[in-house]
Amino acid sequence: MARINAQRRGNAVDVPTLEQVASMSPHQVCDALKTAASGLRDDDARQRLAAQGDNRVDAPIEASPAVRLMRPFANWITLILLGAAILALLSDSAALGLAILVIAVLNGIFTTWQEYLAERSIAALRQAIPETTDVRRDGIPRAIASSDLVAGDVVPLRPGMILAADVYILTGDGLRARQAILTGNAAPVSKFAGALADPTLAPTDRPNVVLAGCEVVEGSGLAVVIATGMQSMLGQIAGATSALRKEPSPLSRALGTLAGQISRFAIGAGIGAFVLTTAGQHLSIRDGIIFAIGMIVAFVPEGLLPTVTIALAIARRRLQRQRVLVRRLIGVEALGSATVVCLDRTDNLTTGALVASDLLAGDRQYRSTGDGYAPVGTLLRDGAPIDPRGEPDLVAMLAAATRGANARLRAPDPDHSAWHVIGEPLEGALLAVAARAGVALHDDHMAFTRLATFPFDGRRQLASVVVAGADGVPHVIARGNAHAVVPLCTAVRVGGMTLELDVQRRDRLHQLIDQHAGAGLRVVAIATRQLPAREDAIGWRMRDVEHTLELLGIVAVQEPPQPDVARLVAGCRRAGIRVVIVTGGYGLSAEMSARRAGIITAPRVQLVVGSELETMNNGTLGLTVAPGEEVVFAQLDSEQKRRIVAAFQARGEIVAFLGDSVSDAPALKQADIGVALSASGTTVALAAADIVLDAAHPGGLLLAIREGRGVFANIQKFATYLFTHNAAEAFVIVAGVVFQLPLPLTVLQVLAIDLGTELLPALALSAEVQEPGMLDEPPRARSKPLLERAMLWRVFAWLGIVQGGLALGAYFMGQWSGGWQPGRALIADGPVYLQSTTLAYIAIVLAQVGNVFACRTRYVPVHRIGLFGNRALVGAVVLATAAMLALVYIEPLATLFGFVPPAPQHWPVLATFPVIMFAAHEAVKAWEVRRR
Repeated sequence: MARINAQRRGNAVDVPTLEQVASMSPHQVCDALKTAASGLRDDDARQRLAAQGDNRVDAPIEASPAVRLMRPFANWITLILLGAAILALLSDSAALGLAILVIAVLNGIFTTWQEYLAERSIAALRQAIPETTDVRRDGIPRAIASSDLVAGDVVPLRPGMILAADVYILTGDGLRARQAILTGNAAPVSKFAGALADPTLAPTDRPNVVLAGCEVVEGSGLAVVIATGMQSMLGQIAGATSALRKEPSPLSRALGTLAGQISRFAIGAGIGAFVLTTAGQHLSIRDGIIFAIGMIVAFVPEGLLPTVTIALAIARRRLQRQRVLVRRLIGVEALGSATVVCLDRTDNLTTGALVASDLLAGDRQYRSTGDGYAPVGTLLRDGAPIDPRGEPDLVAMLAAATRGANARLRAPDPDHSAWHVIGEPLEGALLAVAARAGVALHDDHMAFTRLATFPFDGRRQLASVVVAGADGVPHVIARGNAHAVVPLCTAVRVGGMTLELDVQRRDRLHQLIDQHAGAGLRVVAIATRQLPAREDAIGWRMRDVEHTLELLGIVAVQEPPQPDVARLVAGCRRAGIRVVIVTGGYGLSAEMSARRAGIITAPRVQLVVGSELETMNNGTLGLTVAPGEEVVFAQLDSEQKRRIVAAFQARGEIVAFLGDSVSDAPALKQADIGVALSASGTTVALAAADIVLDAAHPGGLLLAIREGRGVFANIQKFATYLFTHNAAEAFVIVAGVVFQLPLPLTVLQVLAIDLGTELLPALALSAEVQEPGMLDEPPRARSKPLLERAMLWRVFAWLGIVQGGLALGAYFMGQWSGGWQPGRALIADGPVYLQSTTLAYIAIVLAQVGNVFACRTRYVPVHRIGLFGNRALVGAVVLATAAMLALVYIEPLATLFGFVPPAPQHWPVLATFPVIMFAAHEAVKAWEVRRR
């Protein structure tokens, strides 16, 4: 178990660790901290504050706005563009330099705007601490600034109080605390004083400790501070979270590798072009630099980064319509690459509502139908509906259950779409089944007076109340874990009579209880006893009432999975994604919940608790997380969860972690993709997550996985589309150098293609729906490149050459129509030359029209999905064509880019280029499919 408090010295005090404190008695803790129930003296408190430091959760040093703005420029593509712009400006090509500079700056600003999501996790942790706290100093109660709390301070506990530090309970009366900030579970848990030496318990499961940020909801008591500031649980989590830095996502790595390779190749090509043109064609230094810039710009896919960012943004909007919020764009694609999904709380995959399904009253077993807390359903015996009024034992048991309940059922309202419970879910389940049996809840509560209440206690595993009816006769009603209540019973009610609970009946009861528990159900027993009347009607004690009880019956309660959980789990299996439980909860409960959700199917499962994990080295842990035997990790602290995620990553897995508590924040940040739940998630977990799911719709995780895979497939499609014209441009320029032709494309015309007419169709490819069978494929390997070898061959060895050949053909067509004849020197200036380069430009743009429609699928012929099925693409092609015509025909754009409109006889030839390019792309896809 990880330490949450280091050994410290302040005023000659050795502060014990959480593990040590949990196993100590209140007197031992006070002795260790040199304090007493009256609290510290002011002088001692001041000395300890000076030695220990303020009770604050420190925020990490954040990057300055200037650094945040500069980060998007730290990539090969943008740096190459900036370098090209500087070269153009130095060579007196101001228009060219400014155009390239504007492209680079806009690209960086756009990326910054999309990715600017300031980290708020530590700020959220700091807001969890109240500004003031009541303490005892010199025996006098007083309020002090929470930042002045020190180890050894004595703090009174009362309902509504939020703890500003980790405390150990000295005395307690009916204490219950809500630990939602740490666990994500809003249900209160019981807390009490006394030593509890159980090293397997997670920090939040220790009943004698309440951690900073938790809220006291019931009872009163006295506690002593054991850890403050960065030594508290919140501080430890804050330190662990702020120290972590996200590793690049698979897409980021693939983009970085591809951009680096292409940019280095572009630089080499630019240097080679400069040498060839100045030495071979005897161009001036200035013209050689411009030509080199043209080569660099031709090879660098300027539109790739903004296109990828916009594609991710489009996917985010699609997911948002499915109630999946994406906080960091790159998380969309990363989730599609996930190979392992770690779930923190298995109840995240359930409805959150408890349902009483099986009942035993007297000698008869019953089954209840109905959903959630709705008081609508039928009671069955032996599969047949019954009239509960003819079942006195059943009515007596359910009536007792309602009298002992504090919860209330509420009908649907504007804030709740279904029946819901105010109070404990277990009591809500009992009230709902009682209502289905016709027990009048309101009248029953009005007829009885509650005389004493003994809340649920983790040691006793039961709760009890003392009530009196109109006759004034007091009764105790006990409810709790069946294995804890039945041993307190000496009798059982059968047929309205009280019979002895003999050995035979006990054995049958325990067999039935074990049968329900083995099926993952929670088994609750209800018992009662008439008490002797008391004149004062007060002063009841637990030991006076919780014995020699009469068993009324047992109720088996389950928490059904959400309707789409089975689809989620089956979908993950089909997609080759492993689902593993990594929770801070109790191990057997986690295993049962996982079995109900279908996550675990094997008869045997390896259960690893936090104390066992602490003894494992990284090698042993690596073997434990290896594929093979199913494993459940339980009773973990925040560092242990993070360590398990890191162990999966060390094996090359891409990990998605689903959690919702503060203690999940380090694991959420360590994971490749952090996924939180919107309803139960704490502010800290939501801030640390990449993706936020609607808790009522966990199947959104499967949608996000499919969307992520579709995003990568679409990125491959528009990367193929973009690189095709890059290859064609390079082919044209290289051909011009080799055959000593006047430059077939100018640098500004290349830019006009890259960003003027290519960007919209590339973006429209992002709107392509996922191809069938996307979830039937295994996850993409972490090392898989963006453009695989087959796609690189398709682009550079076929499509780029075909398109470049069409552009050169159009260029020579312009020369021919201007009077050039074979064997004579090509026309290198004037309207004929400009018209020739214009035709080469139009040839590439129109060829890309056919190419973009063929790029809609990777291997499937386009006619199978419909040529014009993507309306966004049709609109984008129309706009791109209109932009091309505007650049060619409208002044002053035509003059700026060096365009001269084609002659009428050129258009029939140019109009065939989309068809030729489409056919060429479909042909290569068919050939590749035959080879596979």
